[in-house]
Amino acid sequence: MTTKGNKVKGYNEWKPPHTLELFQELREEKDAFFVFVQRFVRPTFSSVWKNREHEATGISSIVTVTDEAFALLVLENNWERWLDINNKSKNKYVPSKRGRGDRAASDVLPLYTNVNCSKVNAGNGGNRGWNETGIKRFNELCYMVKEDRNKNSMVDKETFKRLQPRSETKRSRKRARLSESNVKAYTDIPIDGRHSSDEDSEESSDSDSND
Repeated sequence: MTTKGNKVKGYNEWKPPHTLELFQELREEKDAFFVFVQRFVRPTFSSVWKNREHEATGISSIVTVTDEAFALLVLENNWERWLDINNKSKNKYVPSKRGRGDRAASDVLPLYTNVNCSKVNAGNGGNRGWNETGIKRFNELCYMVKEDRNKNSMVDKETFKRLQPRSETKRSRKRARLSESNVKAYTDIPIDGRHSSDEDSEESSDSDSND
């Protein structure tokens, strides 16, 4: 099998079911947002997710605006590079490990960060970390996420429910039914099995008979 540039002869390039543009629409695109949270947000903030999901009512009650904006920024930053690496490896997942030499390399650079201190596409390079263009984009995404949360709060809650395991959902429904019950247990029964009201009525009847 021969290669020519970034193309692999005899291999059809894989295209993701959701484009970057769909992910950028956030909750306006329900299915894309579900995948975005499932594949990028939850794994990125897994420890926070585990600590908060049991008491959460939606995505917004688990991760912050900046968390969500950062996950989207990372996705934008590496989108074309990741697709190029995937296609060069013929759509075969290869774990990233330090010192690994057989991992597919890419000449496509990230948008806002540097690779081995090389210059990036959208700013002056030479240093590691996010350039000014990336920081400005992060601020834009924070405002965008905040507005989207306010506008599409129901999608936020629906997405969280979709991410819950069926067993957990059943337990939650059962707990809700039990908490809604109107039947209350009577707990102030004396040891002899009689209510205090019974004793009062007996005392009242005794006093009447003495009169």
